Amino acid sequence: MELVRISVERGLPVLAICRGSQILNVVYGGDLYLDLETELGDKVVHYNTDNYDGHRHPIHIQRETPLEDWFGTSEALVNSYHHCGIKNLAPRFRPLALAPDGLVEGYYDPKCYDISAGQFIVGLQFHPERMQDIEAHLADEPAVFDHPACKAPYREFVTAVKVCANVAMEHELETLVDSIGFNRPPLQRVKALNGRGYASHHGATSAISLLEPGALVRVRDLKEKLDYERGMDLRTGRKRQLLSTPAIA
Repeated sequence: MELVRISVERGLPVLAICRGSQILNVVYGGDLYLDLETELGDKVVHYNTDNYDGHRHPIHIQRETPLEDWFGTSEALVNSYHHCGIKNLAPRFRPLALAPDGLVEGYYDPKCYDISAGQFIVGLQFHPERMQDIEAHLADEPAVFDHPACKAPYREFVTAVKVCANVAMEHELETLVDSIGFNRPPLQRVKALNGRGYASHHGATSAISLLEPGALVRVRDLKEKLDYERGMDLRTGRKRQLLSTPAIA
């Protein structure tokens, strides 16, 4: 959670997906349903183990929001893999979409959303990168997405990262995301300009991107840089400790 705060305080673009959107909401004062079926009811199925990748439910997209710009419609079908969910949205965020049972399926920070300025804070409960034809994927055919807009959140996020990096390259970032490959869950590939970026569907959050397993993007060396700027470089500290430690007879 501290890494989330650091990311937002430094003005870094953040794309939070599934559990990541829940974490981001809690960090800024929102809270969660811990079990949707018992607390919210079964009007909408948010977790279907029998049809894990194929399950969809409708959402109502809020007007004059980035999600409406991406999808160009007021209704859409999205996938769903969660039994927790947003109960109260943090005050700084505005809903992007709601499920029929009122659950927040997406949100953004309207004061921190300006792609041209490198500002981007978006949370999505669903996985756009998984909204594709599974049979086509299994047959190693080109990805067939449910909607052309499925790539839009990632495209906009990457654009914001590039702008942010260009604006503050000297003192903010040494690594920047160039592109995200949509080779289907669970592993998303990232190509960094200097070749040091990587992705994993396991692992922790990133100071640039907070994504659920299946779309987790980490920019290697960023945390090390933040530690260094805080005077906490572990390697240097270790060397100093060894140099300052008296020899033991």
